[in-house]
Amino acid sequence: MSRLVEKVPHIGKNKANEYTYFDYYNTCADCTLIFSVEGFDFSKDVDLYVNFGSSKGFPTKEKNDFASEEWTVETLTIKPNEGMFAKKRSMKGLFLIAVSSEVETSFMIQVESLEHEVEKLHKHKEKKIT
Repeated sequence: MSRLVEKVPHIGKNKANEYTYFDYYNTCADCTLIFSVEGFDFSKDVDLYVNFGSSKGFPTKEKNDFASEEWTVETLTIKPNEGMFAKKRSMKGLFLIAVSSEVETSFMIQVESLEHEVEKLHKHKEKKIT
């Protein structure tokens, strides 16, 4: 298992149908976290699974708090006050991460913490000045 450091890409390699594990300690109580993983060979898919806290152990495809199973590039955004954090006061703590693939492949994984959530722009009505 390797520890992820925010904004520092980590290169890993998966064996077929196995997991590669990481952990990340989030120090921000109410930041949005963005986990991303990308395979180096776009014909080989990787999947991303995350658990919050250590009590549940490492995540798997069957048991996880968060999952991203898109094709080739996985991006998982975890926001404060949503989902399992809606009733928690803090996102501060340990996140356990698993990357898997059906075939052997190399990948890059990274985590980023955003203090301020990106807000949607609101469309304003034009006001005619006479």
